[in-house]
Amino acid sequence: MRLPLHYISSNSSRKRRSSGCSNSRSSSIIVVKVVVVVVVVVVVVVKVLVIVVVVVVVVVVVVVE
Repeated sequence: MRLPLHYISSNSSRKRRSSGCSNSRSSSIIVVKVVVVVVVVVVVVVKVLVIVVVVVVVVVVVVVE
């Protein structure tokens, strides 16, 4: 669902491109924001996975003992 929307928005921005450098600056800012969001999401997912693994290990140890 996201890909066609992204494609349409990129097409419309290509059609409306009047000043190339300002457009490339804004697109690079968007890319940086996307990278930051992806890094934050990955860090949060890793933390959640570590917590889940620790909880599972504790439960297994308690059940085994």
